[in-house]
Amino acid sequence: MTRVNLITGFLGSGKTTLLCHLLAAKPANEQWAVLVNEFGEIGVDGALLADPRVVANENFRDQLAAAEIIIGNKQDRWRRALNQGQGYSACGWLFDAATQFDQQALLEWVRHAPGDRIKGVMHIETGSLMINRQGDDLQIETRSQPPADSRIEIIDSQQADWNSLQSALLKCRLR
Repeated sequence: MTRVNLITGFLGSGKTTLLCHLLAAKPANEQWAVLVNEFGEIGVDGALLADPRVVANENFRDQLAAAEIIIGNKQDRWRRALNQGQGYSACGWLFDAATQFDQQALLEWVRHAPGDRIKGVMHIETGSLMINRQGDDLQIETRSQPPADSRIEIIDSQQADWNSLQSALLKCRLR
């Protein structure tokens, strides 16, 4: 029989701290594996555990020495993050540097998407497209250099159908 413990919680709720305490108290006769499965925009724990300088730190090394660390991230070239607070809902997408968007299709998506605000920096064929839409006021700027990655976020006072918006956004990709 294999026992599995799933640790979940909001950002800053103490998941990593709990994990470090559990690892420090792990019985010597047990064999543990830690699966870091991050779906957020920023892979904090995976990056932390993969950094040799952190693992080389004596405090962390003592806590991690008895566990095998497996970092398992999504293989997709994009991530989605949802957020809610202060009366607003937000959804953001992050795409890798190789993902390129059709400028016209993307601008149509931005114009028709619901939201109080849409902001982003996207990789297009000619470089970068900076987007800032507040209500009906849309400001764009293009640059010849492509961004390190593409990211776009919708902020709205209403809960939107993020899956439909995502489906339409993904159709704007060239590659």
